Amino acid sequence: MGWLAHDSGRFDDARSHYAEALATARMTGDAGLEAHAFCNTAFLARDAGRPREAVRAAQAAQRVGRPLGSARLMSLLALREAGAGRDSPIAPGASRRWPGLRRYSRGGTRMRTRSG
Repeated sequence: MGWLAHDSGRFDDARSHYAEALATARMTGDAGLEAHAFCNTAFLARDAGRPREAVRAAQAAQRVGRPLGSARLMSLLALREAGAGRDSPIAPGASRRWPGLRRYSRGGTRMRTRSG
C-alpha cells in the first residue's frame, strides 16, 4: 500500500503506511522488514524534498540491515543514502560513496577495494 501511495504522489499516505510497517517490524523483531521500511522511507523522503530525513532513514536501514549479511540489500541501501545525500546538507559526501558499492559481490561476501 505504501508504494502505491508513493507512486501516485500521495506522500502523506505513503509515509503513514511506511511508519506502520516500521512499527510492525519492530514489534515482531523482523529486521528484514525494518530495513525495507526504512529504505522505502528514505526513497519517499527524497522524492518529497526532505533530504535530511532521507539520509537518516537510509543510514538507519543500513544499521538494521548490516547484520542480515545481504550484499544486495546493503548495496541498495548505500544507493539510497547516496541519492539522498546528493541534496542534503548533513551528508554532502554521501554521493561520493558510490565507488564503495564495489565492496559487495553477488555472492554476498565482502570484496576488497583499495579503500577498504
